[in-house]
Parts: sequence; C-alpha cells; structure tokens
Amino acid sequence: ERRLRPVTAFLQEEIGGGTDNWSAWRKVLYRYPRVYSYSVENKLRPNSDFFLSDEVGLSRPELSQVVGRFPPNLWLDTADLREKLVFLSSRLDLTEDELRGMIVSFPQVLGLSVENNLVPKMNFFLDPAPRGLGGDTSISSSDDCVHCR
Repeated sequence: ERRLRPVTAFLQEEIGGGTDNWSAWRKVLYRYPRVYSYSVENKLRPNSDFFLSDEVGLSRPELSQVVGRFPPNLWLDTADLREKLVFLSSRLDLTEDELRGMIVSFPQVLGLSVENNLVPKMNFFLDPAPRGLGGDTSISSSDDCVHCR
C-alpha cells in the first residue's frame, strides 16, 4: 500500500483525469500493473516532466492522452526517448508541432527500437525504389491500365 497510493495519486492528480476519469485509469493499471514498481520521485515524475518540458512540449491534457494510450512512456529511459524523438524528427523532417502530434496520436512509437524497428521501416518506406517491387514503382493512369477496361 505504501507504493500503491502515491502512484495512484500521481496518475490521477498529475497526469490527468482525476477521480472523474478513474474508470479509464483502472483499465490502464489492470493492463500495466508494472507502473506500481516504479518510484514517483525517481522515475514517473521525471518522465512526466520530460514530456512536459520545452524539449517535447506536451500540454498536461496531451500527456494524459499519451500515458493513457501507452503507459510505458512513464518508465522508459529518457535518454532512449530523446534518441527516438531526434531520430523521428530528423528522419521524417518533422516540425515540433508535427512530432508532438505524432507522439499524441501514436505514443507506442516511442516504445519501438530505433535499430531493430524504426530504421528498417523508415528505409523501406522512404527508399525511392523499395526492394521486392522492381525498379518501376510508378502508378499507371487509368488509360494505361489493361485490366481497368
């Protein structure tokens, strides 16, 4: 109980939703009971502060959405999170607002490995001639389509 109350209070009061949104937080806690193994002061609040800092720029309601959709963002290593944000921003040429929108819309992306997941996917989707599709990746117009007539 010494850990349960502080973590629960932190999620309700500082991350968002309060007691009005308790049913949503119960689902999160049921799916991710691991959150109770982390210290509010040493892990959860520093990660929360990282997302709220100028470096990431989330608002408190956005942070609540991010944590509600992917709670591990509260305990992932901030150096790893920073590396992923820099990678996504530079590789996709995203503005700060676009990056923030991506994090809010798909916070699970920050749980992916840069080397084992993000780099191969980016290389595939951003390569002008993806392997396995041949050299011609152009899309024919309906006038050129034999099967469309």
